Amino acid sequence: VRVREVKTALQIPETHRVVGNVAHLRRQKGHDLWLDTARLVLDERPDTTFVVVGREKEPGYQQGLEERASSLGIADRVRFAGFQPDPYPFLACFDVFLMASEFEGFPIALVEAMAMGVAVVSTDVGGAGEAVGQDMADLLAPSGDATGLASRVVALLGDDARRSDVAERARQRARSG
Repeated sequence: VRVREVKTALQIPETHRVVGNVAHLRRQKGHDLWLDTARLVLDERPDTTFVVVGREKEPGYQQGLEERASSLGIADRVRFAGFQPDPYPFLACFDVFLMASEFEGFPIALVEAMAMGVAVVSTDVGGAGEAVGQDMADLLAPSGDATGLASRVVALLGDDARRSDVAERARQRARSG
């Protein structure tokens, strides 16, 4: 029920896939790259909505991201949900969790998405490789590689069985690690 409420509140069409991220809005988290990736994904999968959940940590950063989404021609497909005290209904809406960080320590939000059974795609920074593990290393793209991230997202969105398998393996890894 909460998933439907979130999708309604964010005006996400029923037929759309959802690619999301939960992170503080600051440069380290790579939201510029995330939006570039969204642009590329939308070329292949126009039935996708992108959702960013998180509090702005650098004044004016969200406005800059909104302007970038407009300049990329994707503002109508990107939702900035702001800080959410309970991000789990948002995570439950995501078909793919996309992390485009420039650098990370250990990516807690990525692991939380995995624990929720969400398929993940990430830049290969910090502890991302450790988080996803060797058997899912193909879900990682080099830092700064929007094309690599987009191809991985598109592949998951286009293959329900693989996305479901990845999500289940992610859940098991997050809960056993």
